[in-house]
Amino acid sequence: MSWIARIFAGAICALGTVAPAAAVTVTELVEERAMEQTGRDIPAGARYSVRLAGSEDADAVVINDWWLDPISGQFLANVVMESGVVQRVGGVVIVTMDVPVPTHRIAAGEILSEGDLEIRSLPSGRVGSYAVLDRNDLIGMQVQRVLMRGRPVQKQSISPPIIIDRGEIVTISYENDGLALTAKGKALASGYKGQDIRVVNLVSNKTLVGVASQEGLVEVIR
Repeated sequence: MSWIARIFAGAICALGTVAPAAAVTVTELVEERAMEQTGRDIPAGARYSVRLAGSEDADAVVINDWWLDPISGQFLANVVMESGVVQRVGGVVIVTMDVPVPTHRIAAGEILSEGDLEIRSLPSGRVGSYAVLDRNDLIGMQVQRVLMRGRPVQKQSISPPIIIDRGEIVTISYENDGLALTAKGKALASGYKGQDIRVVNLVSNKTLVGVASQEGLVEVIR
């Protein structure tokens, strides 16, 4: 065979050769599919782990058919194994998150400190969409509903510390165009610093909306 013929023969062989897909494990393929399906609903930093039911992890090429229950994490998949055989596999995908939780039962009215909290790895299904995920967002906050040990803290269960209580007699500070007046009033709601609250002026009996600025003081600015 001439050198020209050998070149053409080599080129034809090269064109007709298809490189096989790189093999990865079944659990890696399942984790990838689960992340594609649920990733948009899972907070950053969550971790995926796969548990196979009744089969061992092995090298595979691709998932042909896929079903996942995003609530329970149970899945079924038809997987093309490295040998070319299609195998039905099932199991569960577990998504876990590091979440700050109370170290003990904490009553309403308490102020959270660093010692009240610890970080635990929990299944995402136990966390909830309204859970506080950053420990720093909890420290210094006041508990509005009883917090249970080991359970994620929901946003509606905490608030900045209350500085004015409902029914409390307060000083109403009124400012308008450089004119400053004060009067006694009664808070119609509790409030934390910077929160708008309703108060009634005990002199005029009018209801006003002001800002809780410090303990016992509500500012009305016009």
